[in-house]
Amino acid sequence: MTLAVQTLEFDYPQRGRVLNGVSLRVGPGETVAILGPNGSGKTTLLRCLLGIHRSYRGTISLDGKDLRALPRAEVARRIAYVPQTTTLVFPFTVFDVVLMGRTPHLKPLGTPTRRDHELAWHALERVGIAHLAGRALNEVSGGERQLALIARALAQQSPYLLLDEPTANLDFGNQARVLEIVAGLARDGYGVVITTHVPDHAFLACTHVALLKDGQIQAFGSPEDVLTSARLSALYSLPVQVATVTLDASAERAAKVCIPLLGREELPWSSRREPSGTGER
Repeated sequence: MTLAVQTLEFDYPQRGRVLNGVSLRVGPGETVAILGPNGSGKTTLLRCLLGIHRSYRGTISLDGKDLRALPRAEVARRIAYVPQTTTLVFPFTVFDVVLMGRTPHLKPLGTPTRRDHELAWHALERVGIAHLAGRALNEVSGGERQLALIARALAQQSPYLLLDEPTANLDFGNQARVLEIVAGLARDGYGVVITTHVPDHAFLACTHVALLKDGQIQAFGSPEDVLTSARLSALYSLPVQVATVTLDASAERAAKVCIPLLGREELPWSSRREPSGTGER
């Protein structure tokens, strides 16, 4: 079971080629981060994976079946989507919005069943916002709203989840909470694709990372193999250093971080003793 992309090309009438020969795949228990600068084609790629854009060349297969050959309702049952943000005209409650995730499973003119309500409530509990069920979505914080959109995707019970910059505009704490949920989804067997502007997030929550620039995949593999100083510097056209920072005195626990040098020739703490870290080029 995989969601696979092979030599994908896509053109916009006024912009020309946006995706050029893109290939990647995500399977159960895997989280793929798509990392790249603005305008690199990340959101367009997600729209192709969702079946919104169908005039592409190349192939997208969902569990071995051509995505374009599948009915849209079936695609919706198998791929859930979390947008960067959403605006609602009507004052839907958080629970109402999460319950909307059950729509692909309803019959025409059908209404949600007791089971649908149970799944929506379970999704709210999963992301830790069940206490907000009765609040209007437009009245909760940005972080809480993003968690509600993730809960809606979970209520959909699709094996694949696509998240478009799920941590955008969130504070540090809510970014960490969202990344923790994303990592947990992979452990539970979901196939997850996220777009992000933050390389550190791939180290924290992803099993694979794809570097996308000018519509082309520059590298694809594990974060440890792909996210090097040289590749990130080329991707963003500025000096970047990947450093390993020890998390305790014994150096048994360590984490990698990505640091833009911002005109410096060395890390900002290189002249000080703390925090301890070693550069990786």
